[in-house]
Amino acid sequence: MAAIRISWSNFPTVAVHIRPVELKAHPSYAAIYASAKLGDVKAAHTLVGRFFNKAVVSAVIDGVIDYVVPVMELGEEGRWNPIPFELARVTAQAIGARVMPLIVRNNFTWPNGTGKLPLLPLDQPSFVGKVLPGRYLLVDDRVTYGSALANLRGWISVNGGQVACATALSAAVFATKLVPNYLTLAHLKIRFNKDRKAFMHKLPFPFDYLTNGEARLIDALPEPDPKRPEATGAADEPAIAYKNNLLTPAVIREFRQDIVATIAALCSAETERLFVLPAEDLPRRSRELDLENCANIL
Repeated sequence: MAAIRISWSNFPTVAVHIRPVELKAHPSYAAIYASAKLGDVKAAHTLVGRFFNKAVVSAVIDGVIDYVVPVMELGEEGRWNPIPFELARVTAQAIGARVMPLIVRNNFTWPNGTGKLPLLPLDQPSFVGKVLPGRYLLVDDRVTYGSALANLRGWISVNGGQVACATALSAAVFATKLVPNYLTLAHLKIRFNKDRKAFMHKLPFPFDYLTNGEARLIDALPEPDPKRPEATGAADEPAIAYKNNLLTPAVIREFRQDIVATIAALCSAETERLFVLPAEDLPRRSRELDLENCANIL
């Protein structure tokens, strides 16, 4: 399934809760963040609780937000990062919205540093999951190139939702602005010249739909040739099962099963009201949340 994007229009700047330099300067940040990225929900809860700023989110919201959707994706070892999940939960509570956590990423792309970085704009995340009509706010832990937020926005938009804005705990330099600078795009079109057509053919969306981070990445390449051979140094095979870079249906079911189990383990009286779990996205074993016999993970 190809990545989906729509035109940027006037999409607002991503609301960021703390600058990376401030985050890294925090004495306990490194250990907490590392644990959270490896699937520690308590660590994610601690991290978000320490840096969440309601004013940051309120400043970017224009109108009512019905649903908050975190970027839900599996890592190479089959663990999922709960930081976007926890940030979405806290954000939804703060603004009176509901969380839709079962829209998940359904493919695997090679991580940075494997020799495939120059092809990052061609190696795009894609998503699956039920979309309900309404206005959405997207959530990620850190924005680097903005590809995941851009494609999650595309999936929701073409399936009947309206994405109003996005927020993240932190972001790389120049990453908060997802809409590409028109001067950067114009420069790219001049640099690529004839090769631009070949490059555009490989992209799963129009050239103008690149994010600002992707456009800057391509513009920084010394040889903007889409036919250049890939650098050596392939990554190790991921532990999760995939075919043609798509996660298998069994892996997606197990992923969603784990998400639902995490929600149940929150043991909150408001859990059923806060989370939206469409029946078609639920694994058969998860039709009901067992809130009476859970062990509170927070």
